[in-house]
Amino acid sequence: MERYAPTAKDLASRDVVSRAMTMEIREGRGVGKNKDHIFLHLDHLPPELLAERLPGISETAAIFAGVDVTKEPIPVLPTVHYNMGGIATNHVGEVVVPNVDGLPQPGKLYPDKIVPGLCLRVGARCQPSGCQLTAGSGRVWPCLRAAHC
Repeated sequence: MERYAPTAKDLASRDVVSRAMTMEIREGRGVGKNKDHIFLHLDHLPPELLAERLPGISETAAIFAGVDVTKEPIPVLPTVHYNMGGIATNHVGEVVVPNVDGLPQPGKLYPDKIVPGLCLRVGARCQPSGCQLTAGSGRVWPCLRAAHC
């Protein structure tokens, strides 16, 4: 991790670690038959510490990779940390499901705070009549960047 996070090193945030893993694999430094993953070494940690602090990781590695983390590295690859759901959109932010726009009804959940962010984002369909946010519901919101339409 020194190459990717010289100050934080092994304490780098998850996004930095995932990006570093991806770059290592893409640049041909992966391991395994297809060089498509990397190894996470925990064998330097005392077995008692692993049992106490990381029992889930030890169990998961044993079940899915057949690895004893006290003696062998775990094959890993970067993945999603959080999936916050959402609604499918196309490349310009239009919802692809008919009659759905993913925004609350007017007056609910402070839409005046949500919509400006959507209208200001690059790719929103900003037109003189308003910000056309979706192909689904066809709802039009006031455009807050009229000078850029």
